Amino acid sequence: MSDNVDWIVVLDARLDEADALANRVKDWLIAEEIILPRTASKRSLNGGEMWLRGWAAKWDDDLTFQSRPALSGLEIAKERQVFHAGGHGIDSLTCPHCGAQHRPDNLEWSDAVGSWQLGNDGSSLFCTSCHVHSPIVDWEFCVPWALGSLGFGFWNWVVRPELVDQIASLTGYRCRLVREHI
Repeated sequence: MSDNVDWIVVLDARLDEADALANRVKDWLIAEEIILPRTASKRSLNGGEMWLRGWAAKWDDDLTFQSRPALSGLEIAKERQVFHAGGHGIDSLTCPHCGAQHRPDNLEWSDAVGSWQLGNDGSSLFCTSCHVHSPIVDWEFCVPWALGSLGFGFWNWVVRPELVDQIASLTGYRCRLVREHI
């Protein structure tokens, strides 16, 4: 059996504000009954605390409650992290400045991601088409990836795009949806 996590990643949130933003979103999710105001005894496969799934279906495309796997809830990640799709490779990267698509073998993208992960917020990638350095966090990976210090992982349920927009509104930052398959 496998698991899926829909991560809503807050792209521009700094690590020092992740706790406050996470609490704001968590309180809203509880008020909307998307999650319950308590955590599960079981932890996520990442070892994170899991908030129990609520009953509100407004933001949820998966209405088959009877067939849900045992691991279902919300994990809140508050650390510098690369949110990725799981075992899927990267076919291309798109420059945020000019929109040119590049094969990953033609760019030093893993060095830029590694530098960002080690704390370099200014880590950038050079586009050979427009000759501009752009922050690695702004590049688009063909299989959606996101680099961020705050992510909301909805385990084994599919969220609607409107929830991404709502969390962006609550945090005041851009958000990206990353669908991870484990």
